[in-house]
Amino acid sequence: MRLELRGFLAKELSEAVTFATPTFSWSLVEGAESYDLQVDNDPNFGSPEVNINTRQNTFTPTYTLANGTYY
Repeated sequence: MRLELRGFLAKELSEAVTFATPTFSWSLVEGAESYDLQVDNDPNFGSPEVNINTRQNTFTPTYTLANGTYY
């Protein structure tokens, strides 16, 4: 798991997997208006599987991810 933030630091990042659809969640950061979440099977993030900006502190993709290691 890799999480990179600029500025405020998120805490308690976690993921829960039900079948092949993970749910990502993290603690709210005081003053944050939104969060950027990127998930990729390439550690260089060449083509992220998930690349979203959300106002929520949780995200569940509406599609399944292939088996493998993600960052």
